[in-house]
Amino acid sequence: MTEGDHTYDVAVSFAGAQRPYVERVVKACEAVGLRVFYDRNETVQLWGHNVIPELRKVYGGIATRYVIPFLSREYLAGPYPMDEFYAAMRAAIERTDGYLLPLLMDDDTVVPPELLDPAIIYLRAKDYSPEDLAGIIAEKVRAAPRPRRESPDTHHTKSRHGSQGRSQHIDQQPFPAIIPATGPERPSFRAGAEIEAGRRAFLIHDYLAEERWSSDHAVVRRRARCTQLIPAHTAQLVYGWFRQVESHETTQRTRDALGELARESDLLNMFGRLRVPGLPGVIWSASDANKSTLVTTWPAPRDGKPHDTLDALLDGSSSLDRVRLYRLCSGLADLCGTLGALHGEGLSHRCLSPDEIVSARGHLLLLRDLGLAVRPYEPGEGPANYQAPEQQLRAAGRGGPPTDIYQLAAVAYHLITGQIPHSTAPLPVRRLAPDVPERLGAAVDAGLATDPADRPDMRSLRSQLKAGCADIS
Repeated sequence: MTEGDHTYDVAVSFAGAQRPYVERVVKACEAVGLRVFYDRNETVQLWGHNVIPELRKVYGGIATRYVIPFLSREYLAGPYPMDEFYAAMRAAIERTDGYLLPLLMDDDTVVPPELLDPAIIYLRAKDYSPEDLAGIIAEKVRAAPRPRRESPDTHHTKSRHGSQGRSQHIDQQPFPAIIPATGPERPSFRAGAEIEAGRRAFLIHDYLAEERWSSDHAVVRRRARCTQLIPAHTAQLVYGWFRQVESHETTQRTRDALGELARESDLLNMFGRLRVPGLPGVIWSASDANKSTLVTTWPAPRDGKPHDTLDALLDGSSSLDRVRLYRLCSGLADLCGTLGALHGEGLSHRCLSPDEIVSARGHLLLLRDLGLAVRPYEPGEGPANYQAPEQQLRAAGRGGPPTDIYQLAAVAYHLITGQIPHSTAPLPVRRLAPDVPERLGAAVDAGLATDPADRPDMRSLRSQLKAGCADIS
């Protein structure tokens, strides 16, 4: 098949509940001369074949000009329609021609932004008869430019995950990554990449995505929110927090780096057996000689988009009203118990920030991961805006449980006042936010003491935050 040639003008992807409407659209398309891939028209061709790889070939862009997913709640919950969708999305990442033409079947269907960018134009079935829709499809096909695809050799050597394409459906720009100017050849890791790890496969999102290389190019650490592709979940999308460590040398330091995620997986499983709240579960953990992968749960309501982290409260769109202030401080108080369990094992997080804390239902807050708990202390570690004084490069102290006290208080301070606390002389909370209850402001101020010895312990901070919450009316 030459570039620009396709067996079909359009392929339709749908759930069984929508078949009556889709079949009318197919017949109307065929009536105006379009070549349509529709499963019932291919019964003889598919008879005796493993249908899944055959359908992936069609929806994966080899045989069709466009794919129309008829999106519905049944579609998003169905393993077969979603397998077709992921095949089409991977092809769309490599193409620049609007390969996916989404059609929303009803107003009640919520399409997660990780599947399709909310800026993408949808059509709605309620606005068009099947015959009208067929006319629009025909006009789209006739006006279509020749598709631009990578040559087979280029596609093989660069990435099968679309490293050279720009996804119109996940993110228009690659995420900011820290990448050395020289060093070993790197695999593609960006929004839209499909990463295999053992018997699992995950679709990488743009949210919080990062690839960070060590200064000597010996170790690379990757992270991003993701969706599990294989095995497909039959009821709903499974969101996760993907992290991977890969080494390009064999030294004790790189072996230690590879062991970090395996150790974190063991800790999370242990805390899970102890039913410690506020921590993610393990979806998948896999290691080999030079690569270690850990994927943990990312909370999401059923049939909804994944929950935000606390940095969503810093978008400036609205102030922190008293209801959200109560939920925030109550959630942080509960999180003190989670961190206290970590401290009980002789560990500390040391990397708390708003994007490290996931805001789930109500006032429930969850840690995204265990931060730096499985890594040895290094001067200068930690998130810059929430770095405790003892973590700074020239500090004489070391990070530990008091570091978590400081960082949790710094997160509260920023969310309550809208300002990042000065690391050595922060203004009192009530100086910037006079409506905050006195006991709540005092609890946050105490946690920001420059000397770790002057900060409350985690149990005391929890009690002080709870007392401050009681004063919010």
